[in-house]
Amino acid sequence: MNPRPKVSAPLPPLRDERGITKPSPRKESDTASVTLRSLQELQQFCDWLTAQGKSHRTVKQTRNCAKKYGHILFSGDCSEILTLSPRNRHHAMAALASLAKFQGRYDRFQKFKHSYNLKWSSGQESLQSFNRFFNPDMSLESMLQQIAKMISKTPRQTSTK
Repeated sequence: MNPRPKVSAPLPPLRDERGITKPSPRKESDTASVTLRSLQELQQFCDWLTAQGKSHRTVKQTRNCAKKYGHILFSGDCSEILTLSPRNRHHAMAALASLAKFQGRYDRFQKFKHSYNLKWSSGQESLQSFNRFFNPDMSLESMLQQIAKMISKTPRQTSTK
């Protein structure tokens, strides 16, 4: 007996138990950057990050940011990074730095960072933490007075060391 010919009809969208359609899986070409040309290179980059002692979560985050912003190492246009929030800018810069080191282009990354005046932080984090530690309503002068008050109450043996 002849088996029936196989017909390849498109499958209906996958639905979960609630009836919600699941998104179709992404193809590597949808998200891959020019910098990570192949799955093999992507895997080598992830292995290199793991060998550096990075956690699984950090490797995943770095990989995703490198895929998204890796084209900057070739184009040299860092204006996209300037529009990010400080936290996302830090993640993108860390991913680019790691990718640049992996590809042997770290000097190029340094030039871009310098020419666009990119900083790892906004420069206000330590003062904001200091403010929050004492009281968000206090001024810098009142914080310094508070510190002087604390020092005056500290025993001499610990305050002079």
